[in-house]
Amino acid sequence: MLLYSVKVTLYYILGFTHSEFTKDNHMASIKNHLIGKQFSDFQKCISDTKLENPIIPVNGQRARLIPTNKASAQRNEMNLTSVFLSTLVLVKEFKDMFSREIGLSRAGTLHAYTEVEFPKLKLYLGNREKKIDRVDGLLLVVASGKIKDAVIFEMKSDDNSIKKEQVERYMELANELGINKLVTISNQFVTSPKYSPIDVRIPKNINLFHFSWHYVNTLGKILWEDNEFNIVDEDQRRIMYEVTEFFDYDDSGVKNYDKTSNTWSKAISSFGKGTVNTKDPYYSDAVLSWIQEERDIALKLSQLLGYVVDTQKKAYSSLQERIDKETQTFITPPHILSSEFKIKNAISNMTIAANAYSKMIVASVVVQNPEGKRVSSQLNFVKRQLEGKCAKSAPEKYRGIRDKITLDIIFKGRIKDYSFSFTEYEEKEIDITNIVKEKNIDIKQIRVNYVLNYSKEFSNRKNFITKYESQILNFYHVIVQNLTNGEVITPQIKIMDIEE
Repeated sequence: MLLYSVKVTLYYILGFTHSEFTKDNHMASIKNHLIGKQFSDFQKCISDTKLENPIIPVNGQRARLIPTNKASAQRNEMNLTSVFLSTLVLVKEFKDMFSREIGLSRAGTLHAYTEVEFPKLKLYLGNREKKIDRVDGLLLVVASGKIKDAVIFEMKSDDNSIKKEQVERYMELANELGINKLVTISNQFVTSPKYSPIDVRIPKNINLFHFSWHYVNTLGKILWEDNEFNIVDEDQRRIMYEVTEFFDYDDSGVKNYDKTSNTWSKAISSFGKGTVNTKDPYYSDAVLSWIQEERDIALKLSQLLGYVVDTQKKAYSSLQERIDKETQTFITPPHILSSEFKIKNAISNMTIAANAYSKMIVASVVVQNPEGKRVSSQLNFVKRQLEGKCAKSAPEKYRGIRDKITLDIIFKGRIKDYSFSFTEYEEKEIDITNIVKEKNIDIKQIRVNYVLNYSKEFSNRKNFITKYESQILNFYHVIVQNLTNGEVITPQIKIMDIEE
């Protein structure tokens, strides 16, 4: 502050106006901006750290597809960073897919660097307490010889989490360099790249994104599956395949979500005991665990299907907003956690409702029945599919699922749904036919549910995840993908008098 005051005083003594002083400081800041700089100057400076008066004071190294770091938690982080960034440079479709996620310009050539620092920035000079930041990754978009866009990366591997203080420092650094994108990657799961696993204030001129390594790996696997996103160049396709194999390696530092939070059991058991204390953090931790597992299942489905499965139910402004709102629902009876999976070309969205009090989880899809048919035909439309294609697709799994299937008959109008176990189908068909005749109503849809009682496993951090994933993936594999919708008749006007 003293140095700033002295500088201001000197400006006025020399006859400069306040606007000229401000402009001078602004121009000094502009000089630090990477965007618009000649890329050749950047290359020269980063490759020769002994330059006396570098135009862009920078230290770092080019990202390599085959890094040489030894195994350790820190080295895993460095290896993942190097492999990931170099793959963005080498595989066009991977670059395009990731660039779309963060709004990065695709009009140019990518250049990637790791362990980058800018030691002579005004941000650090004259401030001994300010540690020089070394960012894990830096991605540059170069067109016509100039740096057109850039991204700073902060990476964590294994069980290491993104740190709020570190992200705040990197946002300050990004601002100093004129970079408006900061990406964090770790094994923490979020439902949208626009959400951060940390609660941090984001400046208006900075876009903060977060990805899990599992998500990055999934993007790569989707690209070498047989679908519309295929990598055209065969050599690049092979590179992408080997990179995803590296990510799948047990010691790579990439992890799936395999257990809930440490306080999960306390939150679940409190409902049965009637000892709910809304001020305890257990409940928000449990909601976060649920959201992370939701994302993990979506990514596993994505890898199996060959395209991204969306899980976003509502447009929350942040992950914390979703946690706060769903925690209020969770602590209120009947203590429900819910998810919705949007799957391309599936019969409907797949919805999940977990009751933490009864320890039951229900996975559901909705079948649109053929309209204009008799009630028996509408009901048999679903029965034939369950007993036919679903049963034949995986006979052993279907036998294990069949007794746990329930059907909800959804009528048109304000008539209450009629629910029953599929094992009671024959007798319930008569009841439903009578209801339709008596009330002169039509069947609109039939919801197919797979209901599982978790009992004590609901409170077990690891067993819960294992059983839940098995339930959802089996439900999709045996039931959902084998169901089809009936024909829907265009809405008809029954009576209309028009004077000609």
